[in-house]
Amino acid sequence: MFDSFQNACRDVMKSRGWQYLLGKDKEYKQSLLDHSMALVNLGQVLLLHGIITASEEQTQALLLALAVHDAGKEHAAFQTYMTDGGKSPGHIDVDLSREVALQISEKMEWNLPSTVLDAAVSLHMKASDRNGDNLFEVLMGHSDTEWRKIAQWVQDIDRIASAKTPQAAKEVWNRSQSLSKLRKAAHHSIRLRGVSSVYVHNALRNAFQEAGWSVLMYYPFGNLYVAREPDAQLPDLPAIKGQLKHQLEQVMAQGTKDKVKLMHGSIIATYFVKPDLFTLDDLSPLLAEAEMRINEQPASNVSTETILSYWNVRSILSETGDSKLAKKAAQKDPRKLANAIPEAYHPKLIFDASDITDSDRIRLAQRLGEARKEMAIFKMFKNVMSAILEDKLSALEHSYDEVFGSGAYASLQTTATLMPALDMAFAVDYFWELNAEKYGFQGKMGHLEKKQRRHKLINILTDLAGKVFAELKIERTVESLVRSMSEQFIEDIDYPVFSSKDIVQLAKEQLQAAIVAKTNVNSSKAVPHLCPLCNNEFKEGVLAISDFVNKATAFSNRISAYNASKFQICRSCYYERLLQQLLLGGRPGEFLCVIPTGQVPFTFDERLEEKIQSFERSVWNFTEGKGAVTHALSLTFESMLARNLDNHGELFGSESFADLFVYTKSKDRLKEERKNLLSILTDLCGDDLELGNAFANASYSSFDELLDALLDGKHVDEPSFEEVRLAVRTSSPIKAIYQTPNFILFPTIPPMSRDSALKNDGDGEAKYAYKQLFLATLFAEYLGMSVAVLNDLESVHLLVEGMSGSVYVPDHPRVRKEIIEARKQSPGSSASWLLEHEALTWRRAIQGAILLKEAVGFPERDDIPRILAFTYPGQLLRRIEAKQGNKHVVSLFEWEQIQKIQEVLA
Repeated sequence: MFDSFQNACRDVMKSRGWQYLLGKDKEYKQSLLDHSMALVNLGQVLLLHGIITASEEQTQALLLALAVHDAGKEHAAFQTYMTDGGKSPGHIDVDLSREVALQISEKMEWNLPSTVLDAAVSLHMKASDRNGDNLFEVLMGHSDTEWRKIAQWVQDIDRIASAKTPQAAKEVWNRSQSLSKLRKAAHHSIRLRGVSSVYVHNALRNAFQEAGWSVLMYYPFGNLYVAREPDAQLPDLPAIKGQLKHQLEQVMAQGTKDKVKLMHGSIIATYFVKPDLFTLDDLSPLLAEAEMRINEQPASNVSTETILSYWNVRSILSETGDSKLAKKAAQKDPRKLANAIPEAYHPKLIFDASDITDSDRIRLAQRLGEARKEMAIFKMFKNVMSAILEDKLSALEHSYDEVFGSGAYASLQTTATLMPALDMAFAVDYFWELNAEKYGFQGKMGHLEKKQRRHKLINILTDLAGKVFAELKIERTVESLVRSMSEQFIEDIDYPVFSSKDIVQLAKEQLQAAIVAKTNVNSSKAVPHLCPLCNNEFKEGVLAISDFVNKATAFSNRISAYNASKFQICRSCYYERLLQQLLLGGRPGEFLCVIPTGQVPFTFDERLEEKIQSFERSVWNFTEGKGAVTHALSLTFESMLARNLDNHGELFGSESFADLFVYTKSKDRLKEERKNLLSILTDLCGDDLELGNAFANASYSSFDELLDALLDGKHVDEPSFEEVRLAVRTSSPIKAIYQTPNFILFPTIPPMSRDSALKNDGDGEAKYAYKQLFLATLFAEYLGMSVAVLNDLESVHLLVEGMSGSVYVPDHPRVRKEIIEARKQSPGSSASWLLEHEALTWRRAIQGAILLKEAVGFPERDDIPRILAFTYPGQLLRRIEAKQGNKHVVSLFEWEQIQKIQEVLA
C-alpha cells in the first residue's frame, strides 16, 4: 500500500503544480511537493517500524492528513509571502485540503466515508485546536485521548520532517509529546570531507545497528535512529573504529593491483611515490611493475658515450673499490675526465671512442641494453628502502653487502636518477657476478636466462627487505595503514562525541593555530597549523604536492601572494586523497556529489542501490563487457549526449540511463583497434601462433581468427593477456562510490594527460560550467536526489550545509547571472541551487542549445553560453538565418529546440 500511496500523492501533487511551489524557505528551500512527500515518508516509516500503530481507517486518515498538511500553501498569496516576506496570510484551507485528499483517495481507489476524509482534513490543524465534539471523534467512536494522539502525531511528524539536520530532528523527537514516549531517538553527524565520508557514514550506521538502533531517516550529515529496545546505548569508539577499519580493509583488498601502479612514479624523476600506501607485501609486485614498465634497449641504440662511461667507471671501481672515485669516471668530456681521475689510473681509461675495439663495443652495448630492466628493479628497490627506512637506512648496508659483496651497498648509494653506465657498474654488475650455485643454478647469475634471472633478483631483494624490516621491527602492513587512516577519519565525527579534551582547550588550540597559520604554512615542523584544505588544526602534516592537490603552488587563499612555496596539509586530507586514487586507480577529474534533498527514509536505500548498481552494470558492459566491442562510453561529447536524450525520449529507467553516454565506434576506430591489437600480439608472440594459442588457452588456425576472437571480447581475462585487455577495452570514465544514501560520489576519471572528463580542450569556462550543470540535472532526475558537480571536494561540507535545491549551479558568474535573469530576480540574488522544476527546465534548455550549436555557428569555445544569453527567440531565429542564409526555413526540429531555450530566456 505504501508505495502505491506515494505514487498517488506524487501524481496528484504534480498535477496541481506543487513541484513549482515553495514548501519551505527558511533554513533551506524545498518545493511544496518535496516537503509534503517528506511528511508522508516519515509517517510511513514510523508505521513500518511499528513505532506507531493504527487501524486501517486510522492509517488512511493519518497518511492523507500528512499529504495535505500544507495544501494551503498552494495559494498565490502564500507563495508571495514565501518569496517577498511580510505578514503571513496563513495556509490552513479546509476546503482545499479536502479537495486534494479526495483526489488522492480516488487514485488509491479508497472508498472512504466522508467521516474519514473529514478527519484527515482536520488533522492538519494544530493539535491544540482539537475538541471533544470533533466529527472524527463522534462518528468513529474514538475516545478523546485517541483522537488527540493521532493529531499530535501529525504535528510532531511535521516538525521532525522540517528539521534540516539529524541533530535538530532528534531534539524535536525528544521534545515531542507523543513520539518521545514510544521510543528513544539518537543521531550521528559528521563533517563531510570526501570519499572517506562515505565510509565513515556507513561505519556509524553499522555500529548503531549493532548497538540496538534502527535507521529512521538519512540526512547528508548523518542519520536519525530509534531504539529497538528501551535500554539501547550509543555505540562506543572501539565499535565504530572496528567498523571503519573493516571497510577500509575491503577498499585496500579491492585496490591492491592499482595500489602498486599508484606508487610507481617516473624513473627519470620521483620513482617511488605515495610511500604511505606501501606494505612489505607490495615490494615484489612493485619491483615487477618496474621491470614491466621499461623495455630492453637494442644494442644499436646504446650510445658510444654510455659505453665509454661504463668502461671507465667499471675500470676504476675494479681497480680501487672506491665507488665515489669511480663515479667521477663517468665524465664524458676527456679533459674533465683527466682532471677528475688521478693520473696513475689513466692507463685504465678510454678517452677516445677510437680506442675501443668493435667487438668490445658490441659486447658492452648488448650488456647495457639487456640490463635495462634490472637497472629499473634496483632503482625502485633503492627508492623504496630510502623512503621507508629513512634515518635507519644504514641498517641495510650489512645485509646488502652480505648478499652482493663488499662495497656493493656503498656503490648502490651513489646512484640517483637513471644513468645506465652508473646503474650497470654500481648495481647490476654486482648481481650478475654472484655465484648462481647458492641459489640452485650453475655458473654466474649473469649467465641465466633473462626472465629467470630477473625473477630471481626480485626474490632476492624482497627477502633482503623482509629480513631488514624484521630486524628493525618495522610494521608495514595493510593493517597498520588502515589503523592510521581510521584514526584520522574518526576525527570527522561530530556526534557521538569521543574527544577527551575540554571544549575550552580545543577552542584555545584552534585560535592559536589560526593566529600563526600564515607564518607556519610552509613549515614542516610540529608547530600549530590550520589545514588550508579543511581548516582543521594540526601540528604534524604532509607536504602538499601536485600528485594529490591541484595547483599546489598556485596563488589562492591557502598561502600568501607571490609565495610559490608548497604548503602543509593535515594527514586526514592527505589520506583522503590517497583513498580517492586507490579507489579510482588515478587522480579524479570531477566529482558528482549526490545527497538527499532534505532527508530520505530508510526504505529509500534499497531502491537507490538498485539504480546505482544498474548504472554500474551498464557502464561495465560498454567499457569492459560485450558492449565494448562496437561501442564506447564518454562524458565529454555533449552533442552525443543531447542527441541520445532527444532520440530516446525520457531515458531514466534503471536499465537505460547509461545508454545516454554511449556512442558507436567508427569504422576507422575499429580498424585502428585491430591494428594496435595485432602490434601487441606480434610483440607478445612474434609469428608463433602456437604461443598465441597457449596465451589464449585456445586452438585457432590463424592469427586472424585469434584477432577476431579477442576483438569479440574473448580470452581478455587470461592473466597473460593484460596488455591485450587494455588494447580492446577502455577504462570507465565514471565510478560510483556508494554505501548509504547520506552521501554518494560519482568521481569522473579523465583520459590520460587530462584533468577533466567533461571538458574538451577548446571549451571555455562558461561552457564547461553549463556542461557540469547539464550532467547534474540528468543524475538528479535519475536518482531522485540532489546533485552537485565539483572540481574538488575541498569545500564540500560548506556547499552541502548551504544546500537549497536539487541541483547545484557551478560557481561561474556568467551562468549564475543567466539564472538570476531567467528568474526575474534582482542582481545580486543567490542562484547557487536550482529547485527540481527549474533543473528540468534548464536541462531542456541546455540540451536545446547543444542541438542548435551547428545551426547557430558560434565559436566552439562559448557556443552554449552565447545561445543561452539571447533575450528573446527572435534573436536566435535571426542568427540561424544569418548563418544558414535568408532562404533557410527553420525546421520543426530547430523550432522544438528554440521552444526549449525560450523557457529560460531573460
